[in-house]
Amino acid sequence: MGFKDRVRAAREHAQYDAHLGDVRVLNGELCWWPKGQKGERRPIGGATAVFESGSARERTTVTRVAAGAIIAGPVGAIVGGLLRKQEGRVYVTITLPDGSVVVADAPVKDEAAARAFAQKVNAAGAHYPVEP
Repeated sequence: MGFKDRVRAAREHAQYDAHLGDVRVLNGELCWWPKGQKGERRPIGGATAVFESGSARERTTVTRVAAGAIIAGPVGAIVGGLLRKQEGRVYVTITLPDGSVVVADAPVKDEAAARAFAQKVNAAGAHYPVEP
């Protein structure tokens, strides 16, 4: 394979390369690193991805109000009550041709990136051949 052929192949792969968290599409393969385990790689051909929005909840906790009151008195209690923790995530569920399922997740603020990742996975799954 000559230099021009390698450049052409790299350009072809690059249009499908993407990542979300610990899950990547790289050179026609899906790569992921389960927590505490060795990374895995599988061919991306035939894979499908589905974007799923998690529920975004905001809540005030008694702990924040109490901590604010301890640190700065009544004004701190008000400030502590106003600070809210957003508990929402978005998910991309990837199903490989062999039935394996890989889930990539990200914070709600990265919803656009998660949707783009799902589109790239679907495009790569349709582009690359399904390996037996």
